[in-house]
Amino acid sequence: MSSGSSELPQGAGGRAIYDLATTAADYEPWSRAPLRTVILCSHMRSGSTLLGEALYFAGGVGCPIEYFHRGFRPTLERCWEAAGPKYLAELCRRRTDSTGTLGVKLFWVDIVDLCSERFPEHSELLAPNLDEDASAEQEVYTLAAKRMAELFPEPAFILLDRRDRLRQAVSASLSVQTQVWRRIPGVQDNTPVCEPQFMYEESLYASATYAAERWNRMFAHMGVTPHRVDYEALASSYGQTVCALIEAMGSPATGDVPRPRMARQADAFSEQFMKLFLDEHEERRRGTGAAGNG
Repeated sequence: MSSGSSELPQGAGGRAIYDLATTAADYEPWSRAPLRTVILCSHMRSGSTLLGEALYFAGGVGCPIEYFHRGFRPTLERCWEAAGPKYLAELCRRRTDSTGTLGVKLFWVDIVDLCSERFPEHSELLAPNLDEDASAEQEVYTLAAKRMAELFPEPAFILLDRRDRLRQAVSASLSVQTQVWRRIPGVQDNTPVCEPQFMYEESLYASATYAAERWNRMFAHMGVTPHRVDYEALASSYGQTVCALIEAMGSPATGDVPRPRMARQADAFSEQFMKLFLDEHEERRRGTGAAGNG
């Protein structure tokens, strides 16, 4: 890792920037193309930051963060002074570790953005809900596979999912409102911008399922078998899960996985919102049923 300044920059409103999205997390410069890529595929509030940090601090599988996410990329472009076409070259130079491994995290929306950027002639194809058009769906997967082959040499895929969609949706709602996406004491422990209010957002519940289905269907289309992990196993058997995954990636696992830096974000609001969501969901379900029987 770089021996640059340990003072972390701040973003808008004096809010601390995630330290792994700064030069503090850069490796010694890598002068050629990565030898391989470890790609962590997931969806927000699935524990992807927890797993990405575990892989980074264990070593040997790069630093898988959201380099191509619309929220992360502008910060890194400014940090590295590498906007536009120079960004990929700078990413590979700074974030390929000493083993030649580039670690990357992707959400499904990042795949859509990467394809839209590379194939603007297919922008309409990439916009609709893929559940509604089977032929378009397969074409999108073909574009996605082509784009990833261009960007990521010798890829190995990790697919991280969360079985409890309700908790995932509630976590997403809280983070969107408060703008607190992670809590790392002493590093990034930003104050919520507001007190969250309960909103029945079924779309947040559905979007996680939609993204998981896209990943699974894309891997089937590509003939790829990803290494599968779920948040619940990661949370309950952290060290064992991380060691097994590192070994699956072809890197030696020492059995000594550093403890997580991140503090648990679930709190009284989470439990309260879950109950409110379930109550309203049941009420709406009964209302729809009553209307159908009228």
